Amino acid sequence: VSMQAFWFFEALEEDYDDETRGKVLQFCTGSASIGHQGLKAFFIEPADGGDQRLPSAMTCANMIQLPRYSSKAVLSERVRTASEM
Repeated sequence: VSMQAFWFFEALEEDYDDETRGKVLQFCTGSASIGHQGLKAFFIEPADGGDQRLPSAMTCANMIQLPRYSSKAVLSERVRTASEM
């Protein structure tokens, strides 16, 4: 999952604007902003599936579950799609 986590944070930084970052945060945590105290914890966990599967989230645990995508481009697009649903 380490490469998926690296790609996830790289996509947040390089591929998304602030509005999309807020949507991704909302998808993962249930809140579009982190507030003044930040997040106490944020987890990235592996999920079954590959390039065709969307990520899932557990907002109560501030967790995103990422399938083992084949590239950062696929991860970026799937996370964007999931966050816009």
